[in-house]
Amino acid sequence: MPNNENREDNNKESIIEKDYQDLDEISLDSGEDEKNDKEEGKSSDIERVFDETFAAITKNDKLDKDMINMVENFNMDVDFEPVLNNTLDDSSIEVDEEDYDTFKHKSKLVKELELFHQNKIKELEEKIKEYNDKYQKLEEKIQETQKYNDSLIEKRLEYGDTLKDFEEKTKQLEESRTEFREKTEELEGSKREFANRSTKLQEARDQFMELSKKLEEKKITLNTRENSLEKMQRVLENKKFEIEKNKIEFEKTKLDYEIEKANFESRSPKLAFEDYQEKQKDGEESEIIVEEKKEIKGKAEILKDLLQHLMDEGGFNSCYLIDGKGMLISECSKTKFDTVAIGAMFSLMNTNLLRTVNSLNLLELKHSKFSSTNGEFMLKNISILNYERNFILLAYCDESNLSIPKLEQTLDSKTLKRIIKSVEKDFNSYGDGQKISWILDSLVEKVSFLKQKSQMVERDVEAIRLDALNTTSNKIKGLFEI
Repeated sequence: MPNNENREDNNKESIIEKDYQDLDEISLDSGEDEKNDKEEGKSSDIERVFDETFAAITKNDKLDKDMINMVENFNMDVDFEPVLNNTLDDSSIEVDEEDYDTFKHKSKLVKELELFHQNKIKELEEKIKEYNDKYQKLEEKIQETQKYNDSLIEKRLEYGDTLKDFEEKTKQLEESRTEFREKTEELEGSKREFANRSTKLQEARDQFMELSKKLEEKKITLNTRENSLEKMQRVLENKKFEIEKNKIEFEKTKLDYEIEKANFESRSPKLAFEDYQEKQKDGEESEIIVEEKKEIKGKAEILKDLLQHLMDEGGFNSCYLIDGKGMLISECSKTKFDTVAIGAMFSLMNTNLLRTVNSLNLLELKHSKFSSTNGEFMLKNISILNYERNFILLAYCDESNLSIPKLEQTLDSKTLKRIIKSVEKDFNSYGDGQKISWILDSLVEKVSFLKQKSQMVERDVEAIRLDALNTTSNKIKGLFEI
């Protein structure tokens, strides 16, 4: 029984609570419907604005996330009142006016519920203000984003032009790349050809080195053969020279003997030829020894005569014969003053002269000329067989004193007579048979000189001097090669 009573009490309390809820819903329907309509209108507008703004703004923004959470919470709070109203409407149908205490209790509950809703409305208004502030901020941000988008569009247009230029440049780069590839292929081909050629050249070089080695060996053998041949040739030349020398000496002695015999027969009374021949046989050896001594002594005199003849023939003031080392062998001058002056000048220029001569090949040097303040030096190289040193024939001439015919001058009768007298004088002075060979050469030379003068009247002075220099050098060469 007591359990049944407790159950009844609990049922009554649940019914009363339900009735209170229904009354609260009935009392609040009239005032709260308008508020709910307004709030629902506001919430729908806010949701629409938020939906538009949230679609334009990026999802990564922290402010947007906060706004989304607040809108969701706000929607949950707004959706609470329609449920309460529905429950009140449902409960108001079953309300019974049973007790005044219950009505008071319900009115108290309604007041508390009104206070609760007022507080809630205040909170919602504050949230709406916050939403309005955030909405303004969002509008500002939208304007900024719009400006940013406009700038991005402008940049996009600029980038479009640059992109076109870049595409054109890429095309050009592709073309140049293809050309570069083609050129690299050509270079590779040429590189291969060069490598092949280099290998061939190396092979040819090796072959050439082998041939050069063989040639060097052959050259060595040929040099040895040439040296042996030169030695043999020198021996033969020496023998030939000795034979020629003996032959010339024999002819000379024979000629001297004939001349002495003729002179002796013309000057002395006639004697028996047999007695003379016996005496000659007895003194034959002593005469040959005397002739050899005269020959050694006569070369210096012949050289001096040759230089004198060159000085007269070419109109020189002085003439010298020097060896390749600068030693004076023979000299001839017109006056003592010329000898002193030329000696000083010769010692001054001897070093330069020898330097010039030694710097050249003496075999190639034919003649040369050196000018000085007083005159000119003319020299001629003389190469002699079987002599280690060459000879240099040096002649000095003073241009102010010319004793030979100048250019375009003819030989008159006086000049011819003078030449003939000089020949006769030479013949008479050397008629004892000591230098008869040189006299004959002088006669031939002067006759040839007369022939040249008769045929070539317009020869210049330098040509005459060169001819005289050449003939004298040939005579000196023949004299030393005997």
